[in-house]
Amino acid sequence: MNINTSLLNRLEFIEFKQHILFLKQPNHKVKVFSDLSLDEYLNIKDYVNKFEELLKLNNNLSFKDFTNGLYDICPKIKTYPESPVLIAKILMGYSNYDLLFSHNN
Repeated sequence: MNINTSLLNRLEFIEFKQHILFLKQPNHKVKVFSDLSLDEYLNIKDYVNKFEELLKLNNNLSFKDFTNGLYDICPKIKTYPESPVLIAKILMGYSNYDLLFSHNN
């Protein structure tokens, strides 16, 4: 990993945490995200990217599939039930986010 990639990853990680603060429910502290490491974030980001690719190919994937995969990668996010929604909203493209939730209505 070169220095530019490392700096970009750190910047994206900081922006991710900032988005969490803006999007979370006002009465929740979401400590789980303040304790999140850069490596955990990168694993989550990679998972979301791979899930988006699968979602484009297979419209039968559900939000539950997405959530279970996130929990497998980073079990501690289970402590905040809205974690998968926040992560999807921040890291997914709009069309994939809409597609993911269109199966759960």
